[in-house]
Amino acid sequence: MAILTEYTGGSDDIYGWGSDSAMLWYANGFKISEDASVTSTTTYVTKTGSPTCDTYAEIRTDDGTGKPSATILATSNTINAVDIITGWVEYTFASPPTLDADVQYHVCFRAGTTDASNKLGLSGYADTPDQYTDGILSRRNLDTDDWLQPGATWDMKFQVLGTVAETGNFFQLF
Repeated sequence: MAILTEYTGGSDDIYGWGSDSAMLWYANGFKISEDASVTSTTTYVTKTGSPTCDTYAEIRTDDGTGKPSATILATSNTINAVDIITGWVEYTFASPPTLDADVQYHVCFRAGTTDASNKLGLSGYADTPDQYTDGILSRRNLDTDDWLQPGATWDMKFQVLGTVAETGNFFQLF
């Protein structure tokens, strides 16, 4: 398994995830440089209090405007917040999607809590000079069902992991 793309820069600023009933989804756009099968994704998760919500990840296509579409290519395993320790959390895909190189996709993370005292958070940074250049942060407003982008230089820490597709370069001996 290889890291297909990642953003681990910036600082450890935290996006409140699950503390606002209208913002329970966060996503980051990404591209990979070679066709690949995506087996898992990670994000840096923080924990406040004792949340008990479930969390999972999805890979979605782009809607043509740089935001996640409604088309879900893969859904990960579910992880309960009780089992999370602050740090990198890996979400695996039982049916790994095959993604094309140089196409915009989105890795989306969901947490189902509205309790500000017992929540999960995502680490990332806004307005950093070492931003991720192949996509930006989006958050989904569940009240309006819209994906919003708080700023063109906002990113969350994430990795997309998988196996690069075989190129089929071979020859036949006669």
